[in-house]
Amino acid sequence: MDFKERVKRAQELLVTAKHVAIATVNADGSPHNTPVFMAFDDGLRA
Repeated sequence: MDFKERVKRAQELLVTAKHVAIATVNADGSPHNTPVFMAFDDGLRA
């Protein structure tokens, strides 16, 4: 999948997603995952 295809897929997911998760790793190596509400702005174009 090339870059343009990845961007298109990401846009498709963002239009339909109601929440996303931000995940990282704590200093001790344990995972940290936080759900985040999101809203997509149809008027915003990148």
